[in-house]
Amino acid sequence: MGYSLIFILLTSVLCTVTYGRRRFYGGRSSSDEDNGIFQGSCPRDWRQTEQGGRKTCIKVFYDVERTWLTARQVCMSEGGDLVMIRNENVNDFVKDLLETGNRYWIGIRDADHDRSFHYVDGRDITFYHPWAHREPDNMGGDEYCVEMTADRDGHWSDKNCGLERKFICQRDSDSSYNNAETHDALSTNFEDGKKHFNEGRTNYWTVTDNPHNDHTLPDHKGFYIKMEEGPRRDVYLTSRKVRNKESSCLTFWYQLNGQTASFLKVYWGAFRKFNKRIQDTNGRWVRGFIDLARGTHNRLKFRTHIAKNRLNGKTELYLDDIYLHRGTCSSNGF
Repeated sequence: MGYSLIFILLTSVLCTVTYGRRRFYGGRSSSDEDNGIFQGSCPRDWRQTEQGGRKTCIKVFYDVERTWLTARQVCMSEGGDLVMIRNENVNDFVKDLLETGNRYWIGIRDADHDRSFHYVDGRDITFYHPWAHREPDNMGGDEYCVEMTADRDGHWSDKNCGLERKFICQRDSDSSYNNAETHDALSTNFEDGKKHFNEGRTNYWTVTDNPHNDHTLPDHKGFYIKMEEGPRRDVYLTSRKVRNKESSCLTFWYQLNGQTASFLKVYWGAFRKFNKRIQDTNGRWVRGFIDLARGTHNRLKFRTHIAKNRLNGKTELYLDDIYLHRGTCSSNGF
């Protein structure tokens, strides 16, 4: 009888430990599958939620601490990015996965150091931002990245990006996006080269990590694409032909370095969607965006022209973080 009692107690303890580990470390279990949490669409060790009508996979790194930049690189290597929390339901979902008392990097930063915080995909955070009391405060004058605290309300605070924290990643659910092929063809941060983009007319586009800060990873370690001054003719950067299966908003970031004015035009097939004459942006990345209609089958084309400038030195145009969002640009808050 005594042995039976001990066995029952040990079994109870083991079950409790297993449950706690499943909650905190994302391990797959039969009860998770029965409750529809995974549904075969999130990789192992990821948890599924829904945000903006789209299934999203969440992974918490409990045993690893990194700077904000390195944490983002880890998330990108997993096929995602730092988590972008856009509403209270998702904030509560993520908060319940965290270990109490710890702090975790999330995908929000002040990239331009002007106290304007954005998600890492470029969207504003005007709709939802559960800041802690008196945050963001920029204490010390160098707090440009955002952490989430595992407290009762999952509050946010701005912190120095060089601090090491645990972190939270997100990625798309494998089965949640019927426009995934188009998204994959058009979305790139150039960390893995030009992806599906090719040059038109001449090879004046170069993927580089010098001489200026990358937009994706705000230092000299990340990559962007650069077009240098050349002959007096237009230069194109063109995607392969794809079908856009639902209304989408395409965002991109550009920067002009030099004194010569230039233009940047963006086409979706034969339709010119963006046309802007730009001056030197003083080392700052500027966001552009265009709507892509549902059902269209076209190529995306960036077109620019930079002439030689003998008087004022070298002029260069940079592009980075081309990204396709679901829904129109206005519904996405752009």
